[in-house]
Amino acid sequence: KTNQRLPVSENGFPATAEILLNLAKFGAKCSEVPLVLRYDLKEGRSSIKIIKTIFEYIRLIAMIKLLRRNDLKHKKILHIINIPWYSGLSRYAVDMARFMEYSGENVILAVVGNSPLYEKIKNLYEVIQLPGRGAINSIRGLLRLLKVRNDIKSVFAHTGSSCFIGFILSIIKRIPLIRSRSEKGRVKRNIFNSLIHKYVKAVVVPTRAIKNDFMDIIDKQDKIFMLPPVVDTSIFKISEIPENRSLSLVGRLDEVKGHKILIESLPEIKKECEGVNVFFVGKEEGV
Repeated sequence: KTNQRLPVSENGFPATAEILLNLAKFGAKCSEVPLVLRYDLKEGRSSIKIIKTIFEYIRLIAMIKLLRRNDLKHKKILHIINIPWYSGLSRYAVDMARFMEYSGENVILAVVGNSPLYEKIKNLYEVIQLPGRGAINSIRGLLRLLKVRNDIKSVFAHTGSSCFIGFILSIIKRIPLIRSRSEKGRVKRNIFNSLIHKYVKAVVVPTRAIKNDFMDIIDKQDKIFMLPPVVDTSIFKISEIPENRSLSLVGRLDEVKGHKILIESLPEIKKECEGVNVFFVGKEEGV
């Protein structure tokens, strides 16, 4: 009852599945006469079968539901990591995607293009390049994701700007949004951030302190999941302070890592610990 052509695309299903899925979108009813197109890929022949009885129609509906379930298996989990560095945060996000692959999920990563992070993972995963950080680039990245992807079943957001992109994407696509919070900073308490975190399906946090921070802005506490501790305290313990004391800060040379704060606090540190040696270790990036 339509002149629209039913597209058949190769996404892991035979042509029959695509036809049935598209047929379901037209809302076929029992009073109509649905058709099943059977196509033999080896022989290159097709045949059309007219479904006449209610029993055959019920079988068709059951097949459509099964195909939809299989269709969901082929959809992918999108990880948005809207930062350029291959830092601890991005490594945590990449590891999460890797373990999801081990469990049989299909994953896709959206990262800042032409960045250290992109260069690290471009040959390991399916990657979508984002324009960059900031409000304008976040909107451009959102438009790119809306344009190029139709096979996403859920979104994991690993940064604040990623959460904004994922929030809009999840509303438009009607897919669940999960916020993964690995950084230690305090949760921002503004109206927009509260709105997003009341909407998210779940929040994954690494420490009890961050969990308690989120409890003030999330309506349902059972949406917060805390990761189990990963440090073996029987092996890694706080050692006694030696006579020759050293203090080091390991991380890229960027303002967010706190090098300036440490330098400014050195006079007070030297009062308490005379003769301390201070080392900075890391690549020059932001400073």
